Amino acid sequence: SLRWLREGRADLAAVDSVTYDYLARFAPEEVAGLRTVTRSAPSPTLPFIGPLHLSDEQVAHIREVMNQALQDLPHVVATLGIQAVLPASEDDYQVLLNYQQAAATAGYPHLR
Repeated sequence: SLRWLREGRADLAAVDSVTYDYLARFAPEEVAGLRTVTRSAPSPTLPFIGPLHLSDEQVAHIREVMNQALQDLPHVVATLGIQAVLPASEDDYQVLLNYQQAAATAGYPHLR
């Protein structure tokens, strides 16, 4: 979609901010001549997903190991922009359901 914008084949594209910022830092030619027009409402980042059978202890251990890797590999932090891996629950994503309800109330009930 970014290429289409650069080539004049599209007028607008939705690109997540992490990807756009990454490209601006490491492949600036990919975003050259483009600008952010507007931003969507804030929302939680995408979750890390694992198999259903993982125990709470295993999940905690995975999170601990990921955070240790971030401490040990500061260049990864700088590249990915991830400062820490935090615990999450479905409640953390309630804001997305609230956005969906607000859209339906505003007349956009079929969001998929």
